[in-house]
Amino acid sequence: MWYSKDFQCYHLLFVIVCMCVCVCVCVCVCVIPGLLYAIGGFDGVSPLKSMECYNPSTNQWSSLPDMSTKRFGLAACACDGE
Repeated sequence: MWYSKDFQCYHLLFVIVCMCVCVCVCVCVCVIPGLLYAIGGFDGVSPLKSMECYNPSTNQWSSLPDMSTKRFGLAACACDGE
C-alpha cells in the first residue's frame, strides 16, 4: 500500500500468489515479519480449525498444526514481531 499526497488516498497493490491449501471465507490473517498466517475460517459447510503459513520468498503455503477449536470470523495481531 502506498500513500499519495496528490490524491489524499491509499492505493492497494494486489499480487497473485500460489493457492492456499484450504479455500475458505471469514479467515483470520496475521503478518509476522516475513510470513502471513491464515487461521480458521469457514468452508461453506462448517467452521475450520486449520492454520496455514505463507512464505512470500518461496511463494509456498505450509499447513500448521490444527487448533483445538474450530473458529471463523476471529481476529489476531502481532505484538513485538510475535
